[in-house]
Amino acid sequence: MKGVANSVIPVTLLTSREFWLSVIVLAFGLSVLLVQYSLLKNSNASANEVIKGLRTFNKMNEGAVNPR
Repeated sequence: MKGVANSVIPVTLLTSREFWLSVIVLAFGLSVLLVQYSLLKNSNASANEVIKGLRTFNKMNEGAVNPR
């Protein structure tokens, strides 16, 4: 095709509001993981008990976020 220039149209994947909301959600998730780690690190539980506790906690959160 003559006279047609190749032009690139920028696509915005996230708005500024969506980006900052994503950052806040990720920061909250990381803070929850740090609290879990610090609580379990200071406990006198065996490795199996720690894994069971993490699984239970994560299942509870999953159920709260995605109720069926």
